[in-house]
Amino acid sequence: MKKTEVLAQAAQKTEADTRKSEMWSWLDLPWSVYTDTMHGKTIPTDDGVSINRYCAAAGARVGEHTHPYDQWVFTRSGHARVVCDGEAFDMAPGSVLRIPANTVHSVTYVEEWEGLEFGLGRAVH
Repeated sequence: MKKTEVLAQAAQKTEADTRKSEMWSWLDLPWSVYTDTMHGKTIPTDDGVSINRYCAAAGARVGEHTHPYDQWVFTRSGHARVVCDGEAFDMAPGSVLRIPANTVHSVTYVEEWEGLEFGLGRAVH
């Protein structure tokens, strides 16, 4: 996008668009304990986006489930196996996986794992 296009787009903001830039620190957010093998932190948003930091012990498992939005998972450390509609994905450090809305998926944490999960967009039914 050219600089003139960016400036024109910025000028189109209306007074109704009152959202401001925000910043959080993972250090300031409280830990939530989900199970005895999994805990995490969530950045609070109200715009259809979820941002979560998860830690899981080796051997932890999340059974089959779906989300009504696209989910993106980034592996920071450790290894996990994610099965999406029967297809297995081995998540190693640095890998990113997109899971489309309403996709049946499960996770097995092969090693102690840490990563980020982004739930993006409004629900898709």
